[in-house]
Amino acid sequence: MVFRLSFACLSLLVVVPALHAQEAKTHKPAVIGIVNEDDVEQAHPLRKDRAAVEKKQTAEWKEGIKQRDDEIEELAKKWKALEPTSDEAKKLKLELSKLSSARNQFISKGQPRPPRYDSFSEIRQAVKAVCDREGIDLALPSQPRGGEGPLYFNQSIDITNLVIAEVEAAVAKAAKAEK
Repeated sequence: MVFRLSFACLSLLVVVPALHAQEAKTHKPAVIGIVNEDDVEQAHPLRKDRAAVEKKQTAEWKEGIKQRDDEIEELAKKWKALEPTSDEAKKLKLELSKLSSARNQFISKGQPRPPRYDSFSEIRQAVKAVCDREGIDLALPSQPRGGEGPLYFNQSIDITNLVIAEVEAAVAKAAKAEK
């Protein structure tokens, strides 16, 4: 069995060059493009817009906290200047409690987030559109990530069936030779 497996592997080494010769007769050469997805992601207009919106929202959120803190501080100064048992001091203490609670609720909601965008599918659609327009058959990432395959490929360059047929033929030939 080990001999048969080794023979089949050796046959593949012989088959691959034969496939290229056969492929040249039936397929046009594939045009390949490389895409740096990180550069595309960085240049994405919505990413730039999102960063600007997020910066503005963060500044507004921080300003909202600062305004609440200033208001609480001002009331606290007034409250400290009053006689603790006076009606006005009791009213200010209640108002301080409400303001502090409102401030904490504001903070606990967290800062708002700008709407998300699906850059992955948008980039894939853009890659396909460019490949179709430019006649590119295969687009590969310039920096492949774990398990990531081509970004796009034209089915006309898929030689899987030819390889399967060639492997089957090589295995059948090897089995015949063993008998």
